[in-house]
Amino acid sequence: MAAERMKKVAGLLNCPVCYETYKKPKYLPCHHSYCEGCMEKLQTGSGIICPDCRETSVVPAGGVKELPNNFFINRLLDEVDLKRKIEGEDEAKCDMCIKEGKAVALCLDCVMFLCDHCHEFHKNMKGNQNHNVTELIELQSKKKQVDIRPKVKSMLCPDHDLEMNFFCETCDQLVCHYCTTNEHNGHVHNSVKKMANKHRKEMEKIIKPVEEMITELSTSRQNVVAAGEKISLQATEVDQQIDLYYDELYQQLQRQREEVKNKLRELSNKKKKAISLQLEQIDFTEAQLLSVKELNDAVKNGSDQEALFVKKQVGDGMKRLNNSYSRLETEPVELPTMELVPAKKYKDSFPQFCRLFAGVIIPNNCEVIGIPAQPLVTGSKIDFTIITKNRNNEHCPKGGSHIIVQAQSSRGGDVAPVEVKDNND
Repeated sequence: MAAERMKKVAGLLNCPVCYETYKKPKYLPCHHSYCEGCMEKLQTGSGIICPDCRETSVVPAGGVKELPNNFFINRLLDEVDLKRKIEGEDEAKCDMCIKEGKAVALCLDCVMFLCDHCHEFHKNMKGNQNHNVTELIELQSKKKQVDIRPKVKSMLCPDHDLEMNFFCETCDQLVCHYCTTNEHNGHVHNSVKKMANKHRKEMEKIIKPVEEMITELSTSRQNVVAAGEKISLQATEVDQQIDLYYDELYQQLQRQREEVKNKLRELSNKKKKAISLQLEQIDFTEAQLLSVKELNDAVKNGSDQEALFVKKQVGDGMKRLNNSYSRLETEPVELPTMELVPAKKYKDSFPQFCRLFAGVIIPNNCEVIGIPAQPLVTGSKIDFTIITKNRNNEHCPKGGSHIIVQAQSSRGGDVAPVEVKDNND
């Protein structure tokens, strides 16, 4: 299990910009991470355009170094470093003494490497008698397997260099003891331990819609991909119809046939381009949602400080994502609705024998003509004409569509069905 986990971990530790192991990984508000140095190179003016999602983030006044550290990646880096030392790939030095002598043992309880001298000192300290201390030679020879992870490091106050053991609810941020008596004096604050569970529950409420959104987006993506595939198949079928149709019109009609085929390609490409753009929007939103979910999953195994540190980030991120998700088009913006419409009879001088029509009828684009100007009387009979149009406001060239018309008084009331006669035009 430990080996499988480390394989997964290794794939998360390379910066997408420099392709090297992260150095001081930092978070952008869009939840994507890069090395501090890479972000400084990406910064243009007071902002950074994220290479992953293209979202522009404002850099704090103090520069990139003021952006939040990616505690999750830092913890994974520590985990890989620990593994390499345990397996003898890197030299392990004593974590207790200032001489940093060569380590000969590892305390699994303290997660500390110990040299010969410190090994004896650690063993004789009160409270350490029951600690599990293992010789490195046993671990490196695979005589003993362990699944151990580095201890979570405490987060220090950037102003006072003290451990941030308190959470100020007034300011919604972690603070140290000194902060509570000075800058945050009189604010509502409590210990991290007491506040963490409360805010974890709040984060769960914020994150809950993410799973539903991801599921809906997955379904929408499948529908949009299917629509794109059907458009390509239908374009092929219509292309074959065009060939058969124009083969009957003799050699002098070849030019016109190619013009119509080019129009078909334009329509097909336009539809597929619209589908492609929609897929990009869905993938972009899905990537952001997954990023927020991964951040929350990482916090579940992290420290209380980490949970509180990213709670506001997650909340702000979800506000933006909810807005963009509500505006997202989840139904296919284009459908396979292309067809060949042959001319009924020929005209002189090489007429346009057919044209292509693509799109379903859009009610809001249709025109109603022939309704009398005077008020209508209940029970009276009138005739009127509906001109059907598609999404591009083009007239439908032929009949055959299933049209339902209903009439209702402007004051509301019952809806009356209307008899529809298809004029096939």
